Amino acid sequence: VLVVAMSEDPEQVRLDPFGKVLCKIDLNPGDDKLRAQLTRSADVIGRILAGRELARTGRRGNIDAIAAAYAQESFWGVRLQWAEALGRAGVQAAVDALAVLLAAERDPCVLEGLIRAAGRYRDPAVRRTIETRLDLGLPPRAAMAAYEALGGQRDAAPYARLVEASE
Repeated sequence: VLVVAMSEDPEQVRLDPFGKVLCKIDLNPGDDKLRAQLTRSADVIGRILAGRELARTGRRGNIDAIAAAYAQESFWGVRLQWAEALGRAGVQAAVDALAVLLAAERDPCVLEGLIRAAGRYRDPAVRRTIETRLDLGLPPRAAMAAYEALGGQRDAAPYARLVEASE
């Protein structure tokens, strides 16, 4: 247990912000501090950790904060990690956010992972968005992930399209 006396409540709480210690950090200092870290952290690791923790709560407000920050995030690696965290969240808010993010994302470095994250959910909005992205054209690895995600829709899968693509 570590206690650090402070004159006022800090905006962010970080452990090992420069990544000097080999460890797994599991820290949730509260939604407000994580939301501040999500957009105001100067380093990539801080933004990624904040997004993961916020997604893990499954709260709509936190998922919405990730989606809003996603649109402003310039580094593709952070967006990819946030997409994966939303894919693991397991809540409808994450499904809704992923469908919106997938419609807007253009970076080929992110598309495959984003499609895989969205494909974890069997949802009509996700299926429609993936099909639309396929119609518009996707890089090869993203297209591969899209067809796998469509196959994962089980009974709602567009079987004719999958058969046609397999040929």
